[in-house]
Amino acid sequence: MVHKVLVRNSREYLILTLGVLLTALGLDLFLVPNKIAAGGVSGIATIIFHLVGFPVGITILALNVPLFLWGLYKLGLQVGFRSLYGTVTLSLFVDGLAPYLPVATRDALLASLFG
Repeated sequence: MVHKVLVRNSREYLILTLGVLLTALGLDLFLVPNKIAAGGVSGIATIIFHLVGFPVGITILALNVPLFLWGLYKLGLQVGFRSLYGTVTLSLFVDGLAPYLPVATRDALLASLFG
């Protein structure tokens, strides 16, 4: 029984990590360099980056703290822990990968579609 739970949780976290990695790549390769603000926290972080210069990943993390606390209160510890993992991992991936990734395109239409 414990083995099945561990396998299921490992699979869930692997899928979550892959999704976060794809999101970070979309931000770093397409959206942020082309000044395209997606919806939500990542869009606000992109705007702040271009206005003030704060790193996108750190801004995402800072803006998500109150949202995380509210979600933890409303949804419980297990969902809250997955959210915390996803938020921290996204922040690390966005800021960690950005210096090493080229801008994939300067075409705003393509960047908005791919991002």
